[in-house]
Amino acid sequence: MAKPKNTEERNRIERIAFRILTDKGVSSTSFADIASRAGVTRSLVQHYFPKKDIFIEDFIRRCLNEISSIVEDSPYIDAANPIERLYAVGYIQFEFLLYNRQMENLKQDILRTRDNTMLIVDDVIMWAMDYLEEEDDRLKDSVAEAIRYSMGGAFEQIYACLEKGWPIDGDRISEQVIRMMNASLGYTSEDAISVPRKFPKDWVAEQVQALNQKLLG
Repeated sequence: MAKPKNTEERNRIERIAFRILTDKGVSSTSFADIASRAGVTRSLVQHYFPKKDIFIEDFIRRCLNEISSIVEDSPYIDAANPIERLYAVGYIQFEFLLYNRQMENLKQDILRTRDNTMLIVDDVIMWAMDYLEEEDDRLKDSVAEAIRYSMGGAFEQIYACLEKGWPIDGDRISEQVIRMMNASLGYTSEDAISVPRKFPKDWVAEQVQALNQKLLG
């Protein structure tokens, strides 16, 4: 008989795992590393998390949930506009992941592995479908397709920059992602295109620091 899953214990192990993964990356972190730091057995860690992919999936979903709360409380955008709200969540997530020095090893590990980047794209799509739950099904289908085109393209550009040693222009990539989303959705609002420019950089930096504390401790 399988052991019952204790939510509080699972969350504690996962929080510890997040810290190790951000320090060492996915490929250099073993289940034994997580078990040792958490003071539990390896078999217990794998009972809760049979694959390391689950840590990435949970981290992205928690990140997006926290950012959606930040966006909905923000005075800088029209929170009643679902597309603008979705773009804002994506922009802050991108800033959090790309420019977060605390996550450098994890970020490099993910960005250099296409299986991991595609996993993130799929997770973002699933999250977006939940986030747009009350919207029309046709809009949700269009958003899913648009995310796959735009995020997939953004990851390919970042991957190329890493391989060739080119600088990564995060603001330009964010704007191109939004433009690709707009083209795919047939959405022309200049307000949506300018979403990244609506957030003061200092405010975004404060949110990234707060997210670090909340997600990684």
